[in-house]
Amino acid sequence: QAKQQKKSSVDFLKKLVSDNLPQMQETFMMGLLTKPGNDTANLEKQLRFLQIRCPGPYYAVAILAVRKFPEDTEEDVGLFLLRDTLTTAMAESGFETLVLMDAHARLNCIVSTSESNPDDQIETVITKVEEQLRFLTGMELVSGIGPTVNSLARLYESRAGALTGINY
Repeated sequence: QAKQQKKSSVDFLKKLVSDNLPQMQETFMMGLLTKPGNDTANLEKQLRFLQIRCPGPYYAVAILAVRKFPEDTEEDVGLFLLRDTLTTAMAESGFETLVLMDAHARLNCIVSTSESNPDDQIETVITKVEEQLRFLTGMELVSGIGPTVNSLARLYESRAGALTGINY
């Protein structure tokens, strides 16, 4: 009886985690973008638990915000198009990315790379995305790229640099 009840509780918890995994992943990664992370070993455990792939060993954050949406495009549709175009372009350039939207409707692109200085490559991809969307839809973007960091625990430093860049 007790064994069956314990198994039932474990199954319930597994389903609860599975059903809420995307939200848990987003909450965890947004936390890393906004404040210092904890020790690397603990971070790696949390990433495994949340099934988040960020192999690194280098990371950079690029932020893209829409300055002007096309007149005939709803904001949600425009942001989805931007996220999809950005994710595809980054993957085609060999970057692993995770794209999250912050409270100000800016896309925060976490770039995971083996390159210690990927800034020029990231900038090239973002410029391509900006030009493509401006040509296809008339959407105008503003972007900033943060400095490359060597730990997910320092991701917030890269985001701070990207925010500075976006405000120029």
